[in-house]
Amino acid sequence: LYDVLHDTRYRSKWDSNMIETYDIGRLTVNADVGYYSWKCPSPLKNRDFVTLRSWLPLGNDYMIINYSVKHPKYPPRKDFVRAVSLQTGYLIKANGDSACILYYLTQVDPRGECP
Repeated sequence: LYDVLHDTRYRSKWDSNMIETYDIGRLTVNADVGYYSWKCPSPLKNRDFVTLRSWLPLGNDYMIINYSVKHPKYPPRKDFVRAVSLQTGYLIKANGDSACILYYLTQVDPRGECP
């Protein structure tokens, strides 16, 4: 499950709301900056994020955390509303040899206006 959540190239296989995602740059062995955009239901405008993501293997468990950052080369685009991830995290805990439990917590400001 960790690999599925972590692999930006594979995300299009399971995330039907995703428009585009890519890595902007690696900061350390366990941190990068990335871009993600997603489809919103009509009449809302689509949203995007630029986030700093870090991850940590914890024995058989894994943690992934991200929050929004500003990047001078990736300013807000006119065709999206730049949303803000205040804090998003995944905790993947092993549950036996072939199972796991996923904990997901997010606090996001989607910004923009609702009609």
